[in-house]
Amino acid sequence: MSKKHENSEELEVQAEEPRSKTDEFKEMLAANRSVFVNKNVETPGPESDDAKGFTPEQRELLSRAHAAIRHRFEDRRLKHSLGVERTAARLARMYDVDVFSARIAGVLHDWNKELPADELIEQGKKIGFDFPEGHERDVVSLLHAPTGAVALKEEFPELAPEVLQAISRHTTGAPDMTDLDMLVYVADMIEPGRSYATVGVLRDLAGAKPLPDLYRACYASTMVSLFDRRHYVYPAAIEIWNDLVTSDGGDNDKDLLVHAVQAEAIMDSEKKSKKSKKAKKGRKKKSKKSKK
Repeated sequence: MSKKHENSEELEVQAEEPRSKTDEFKEMLAANRSVFVNKNVETPGPESDDAKGFTPEQRELLSRAHAAIRHRFEDRRLKHSLGVERTAARLARMYDVDVFSARIAGVLHDWNKELPADELIEQGKKIGFDFPEGHERDVVSLLHAPTGAVALKEEFPELAPEVLQAISRHTTGAPDMTDLDMLVYVADMIEPGRSYATVGVLRDLAGAKPLPDLYRACYASTMVSLFDRRHYVYPAAIEIWNDLVTSDGGDNDKDLLVHAVQAEAIMDSEKKSKKSKKAKKGRKKKSKKSKK
């Protein structure tokens, strides 16, 4: 066999070798970023290739869920719900969580979001939500999750208990979060429509960190944001946070908290800089007019 022929065979063998794990990981991360930040990527519908493995009953339920939220929500809330569904599906494939459960929980997670505050408080009392005394209105933003799960159980009796639980926990979290619980919480925070200071940091962690670490990072970002904006913090959330930072792996959150604080500080600085430049332009315009 000639040397040239040997070399060509060697090249063919090399070409047939599978890609390295590093290459596959890099490609996955690139795809993740596209899914998490590209608002123009179409959300897969109930009949899409993404749903090929679903049973006929699952497809039918997903179709009804889509029809229901299109009727129930205005454009902004609808886009958010579809964004969470898409992100949840992507995360489910990355972290080996049931894709159908992730999609149906994602698309329905904000079912009660647009109800008036008084109605949410009333429903919260009916289901036994643990209201902090004297702070009913300070926790209104949390109530759509647990009350929504109860309402959805009546609207869609076929929904599995684990799906309803994930929906119920997506605002407050819980000490014993399942993979599906964490996944829906995270998807709600990093879907393509989100634009807060730390969202880029969190999106980059998707796939690069185990799901519990990603969830802890998201929870850290939420807590920092609440403190930074001087918002009331639900007492149970503080207990959950304490549990997260004292559990295995909790030390990693110290760095994530630093990132979150730095990101908030950078954003505040950028806002101030823009305001300053705008004010300076305004003064220059006034000065030119006065000279004329």
